[in-house]
Formats: sequence, C-alpha cells, structure tokens
Amino acid sequence: MKNRISKIAGLLALTTVLVGGTLMFGGCGKKAYVPDTVTNLTFDFETGEYSFTGVEGAKSYYVRIFDAEASNDETDMPAAARRIRAHADQTEYTGAAALDDLKPGTIYNVYVYTYEKDDNGDLVSSKCEPISGVFKKAYDTSDGTGVECVQEGTSITVNLTNDFFSDEYLDKNPNYLVTLYKDGNKVDEKTLKFSDLKQEEPEQSDNGMGGFGGAGGPGGPMGGGSTLETTGVAAFTVDDPNGKYTATVKLISTDSNAYYDSEEGAAVEAGAPKPAEEKSDSQGGMGDFGGNMGGFGGDMGAAPAGM
Repeated sequence: MKNRISKIAGLLALTTVLVGGTLMFGGCGKKAYVPDTVTNLTFDFETGEYSFTGVEGAKSYYVRIFDAEASNDETDMPAAARRIRAHADQTEYTGAAALDDLKPGTIYNVYVYTYEKDDNGDLVSSKCEPISGVFKKAYDTSDGTGVECVQEGTSITVNLTNDFFSDEYLDKNPNYLVTLYKDGNKVDEKTLKFSDLKQEEPEQSDNGMGGFGGAGGPGGPMGGGSTLETTGVAAFTVDDPNGKYTATVKLISTDSNAYYDSEEGAAVEAGAPKPAEEKSDSQGGMGDFGGNMGGFGGDMGAAPAGM
C-alpha cells in the first residue's frame, strides 16, 4: 500500500514539474506557439499613415482596420487592410493604408497582425492591442461640374444643379459658400444652408413611349420610383453689366467629427442664359409612323385582290 502511494506521489510530482515546460497537467500536448506582437504602433486616421516596431522572425504583417461598433475583428472582413512583407534586417516599418472605403464620422480600431511559422511549418499569428480613432476627411473640391453661372444685365444667378451634389455629402448636411469674382477680385459671397436647397421629383420626359420615364421605366430607375433631384440657387446683383464675372463653390462642414471644409472650387464663368429647349412631338411622330404603317398594311392587304 505504501509503495502504491509513493508511486502516485512521484507521478504527481513529475507532472507538476512538466506543467511549466512542454506538458500539460494530465496530458502531453504541446503549448500552441504564439508570435510576439508588434510594439509602438501609431496610426493617422486622416491619411492612413502608420508606423510600428516589428518582431524578430516574422514573415509578414497585416494592418487591419475594423468598424469599432459594427464589426467583430475575429469574424468580419476589415474595412481596410494592408499587407507588409517582413525583412530580417528591418525593425521599424512605416507606410499608409488606403482609407477609401471608410465612412467619415465612424470610430475604427486598427490592429497589426504578425505572422510566423512554428516548428511544424504551420503559419501562426498574433495581433497587437488596437488603436482607436474617428475617420475624418475633407470634402472633395468642386471641379465645376453641375455649377451654372448665368448673367442677365446686372443680375447673376449661380445654380447648383443635381449633378453638383453627392448623396454622401447630403447625409451630413453641409453648407455651400458661393463666391462671386469680377476680373479675379472678390465682389460678393453668399452661403446656402442645407435648408435652402430644394429636393423635388424630376420632370418626366415624354419620349414617345406612352409617357414612360427614362431608361429605368415608369417612375424612375428600375421602376422603383424616381430619385429626388437636389438644386440650390444663389442670386447676386452687380454694378457693371459688362464686367467679366466668375463664381466658385466651397463646401463648409457642419459636422466637425466627420468632415473638414473643402478647398475653394474651380471658377465657373458667367454666361448668357441658355435658350429654352423646344419639346419635340415624338409621340405624334410615332402616331404618324403608326398611320404610315397602317397605310402600308392596307396596301399590303389590297395587293392580293389586284393579283
């Protein structure tokens, strides 16, 4: 009995010694190897620039960016990522990740994953503690698309057509600073608030197909109802009807947690009003065509009688 107790005690002692090494209590499985994590991580949430200190023996690194509130970094795809090849003679790493798919005003977590191969040649990884921050960017600068500057005597009207506006920006309700120049010198400016803009159903064109809308069918694209068109107008009165005038537009942020102001946009020259477009009677043309077809059919129907 004493010998049996001694053997059990010896086995327990041996197992206790091996717990701190390669054997687990009650078994002989090897501990999973986990690479060291990178250190000194920095990240710029406006430019995507990063820096970190690498790990000896690493094969590669991945900078991965996740939505802090809507994503799980263990199961979801990152909002952005950048692969960096590791070099044995390199300790410090710098670069920039593309942030095109990030949403302004959203909080993101940035991780660096380290990849190595273990003794069995299997690829294993670790990730560092994340850096959190809000992604912000400047509004795009207008290139003049969708901006019309019309002069009639001493009256100048700057029209922001639907082509000027971005759905992304409309969600953030920016203001629009319209500046008027004469011979390159600023003479006036006006700010259009988001509440000053108009959003209306687009006019439905009669293209001769029974009153159908555009290519998307009745009601708008894909028949799912027309999209609202957004427009804005800034009116100016000038003292020289013969002066050379130009206008620019700058987007002013009303949400400092998401956007910065844009740069001043491209100058658009003032011009005379465009002549009103005459509507063609395309449906009537179809009717005439139908009549001709009817006559053609009648002639065709009469042909056998004359044969």
